[in-house]
Amino acid sequence: PGELKFSKRESEMIPLILDGHSNKEIAVKLNIGNKAVEAHKKNLFKKTKTQSAVGFVSYIFKKGLNFLK
Repeated sequence: PGELKFSKRESEMIPLILDGHSNKEIAVKLNIGNKAVEAHKKNLFKKTKTQSAVGFVSYIFKKGLNFLK
């Protein structure tokens, strides 16, 4: 299995998800629409085979991926 590849936008979103920001807050910070945030989150969950933000955060930490600023 290859290394997970995150798009630039996904990589920008991950620290915000880890910090517990809402979709609305993420949309404002990244200057994108709510629907775009939902789409990127869905892709992130699919890539990491997780079902929720909590599962996603757990996955990121278990894998030792450092996205916190």
